[in-house]
Amino acid sequence: MKRWFKSLWWIAIALNFGSNLLVIVATTANFQRSMDLESRFMLVIIGIPSLILLIMSVGGLLTQSSKDALLAKYIAATIIIVFLVALIPTNVRVAQSQAEGWLYDYVSSDPLKLTADGKYEYRMDLLNNSQRNHKEVLYIKERAGTEEKHIRLPIHKDSSKSYSLGSGRGDWGWARMKATTEPDQYELTTTEYLDVPIQTFKINIREGTAELISVEQ
Repeated sequence: MKRWFKSLWWIAIALNFGSNLLVIVATTANFQRSMDLESRFMLVIIGIPSLILLIMSVGGLLTQSSKDALLAKYIAATIIIVFLVALIPTNVRVAQSQAEGWLYDYVSSDPLKLTADGKYEYRMDLLNNSQRNHKEVLYIKERAGTEEKHIRLPIHKDSSKSYSLGSGRGDWGWARMKATTEPDQYELTTTEYLDVPIQTFKINIREGTAELISVEQ
């Protein structure tokens, strides 16, 4: 078999293998979550044919053929290469559809609320819910100005479980803030809508910090 044809075949193998690996990385958010049912189904539909073609390719490249069988091998190799290359765009599209939680954060938010003293608007953002790289962030905006802050909340939670995202009543929220006697300091308490033990934090808006005060068991 000609060297250029072998090189073309190896390139098709490498690109197909890389696209399959990309699908696995994307559907698990770079191994930050387990695959959902749809992702597993797509992996079976696309991955099994790809794996068969890859095995056939490697076997065909490593075996020697007689001159009489060489033409048949060229024909079979051409068909395999075409199918290998044809699967790549599908793999790439699947990977692109799973970019949330990996290439960029997947964000869920509760409604924007107002502190009792009327100084700040706030909400709670859940980033990458149910993944190992999840984050909980308090968004705060000063009403009298344009300053905005995102304060990381050290919420205790089993990362293998997802938060409850039900909206409930019209005034629902994952957390509530109230002013304290100290300037620029508030208390934030999570609610039953978050579906984790109720936790209270001391929020220092000036410093942009959150300190856990208590956890209800």
